[in-house]
Amino acid sequence: CEYPSNLEVAPREPNLRGFLYYPMAKLHQELGNKDEAIRLLRITAGEESDFPTLGSYYQALALRDLGETQRANVIMAKLREVARALVEEGKAPGYRWETGELQKALGLYYLAKLEEAADAKEKAQSYLKKANSLVPGVERQAVMLAQRVYARAHQ
Repeated sequence: CEYPSNLEVAPREPNLRGFLYYPMAKLHQELGNKDEAIRLLRITAGEESDFPTLGSYYQALALRDLGETQRANVIMAKLREVARALVEEGKAPGYRWETGELQKALGLYYLAKLEEAADAKEKAQSYLKKANSLVPGVERQAVMLAQRVYARAHQ
C-alpha cells in the first residue's frame, strides 16, 4: 500500500511477529507442515531488540526449537534478570517510559512466561494472576511494548 507523501504516515515496518509466528509454527509442526514451521521459527529467531521484552521470550523459544539451546538460554536468562529487576527494584535498563505498577506487572508477566516455558504451570499462573491484579490486560501492554522496542531498534 502506498501512502500519499503529504500524509507523513507509513505502515509500521518492521513489525514484530514472533508472538504470532511462534504459536503458528507449533501448530504447523503438529499438522506435519515441517517446512512452514521452520520458516516461521527462523523469522521469530531473528527478531532481536535493544533490551529484553516479550519478543525476546518468543525469540528464545524459537531458537530452542531450532536446536540453538545455548543462545536461547542466554536470552531467557537476560529476560529473567530484567523481570526480577522490574519486580524488585521497579526499574530495568530500557524501561524508562513504563512507570510504577506497569513495570512491576511486566516483570511478573515475564516471570509467568518463563515459568510456563519451564513447564511450571502453577507458578506461572500465580505470577500471571499477580501481574493482572496490578495492571489488567498486562499481556497486551507487553505485546505493545515489544513491538515499539523492536520497531525502534530496526528503523
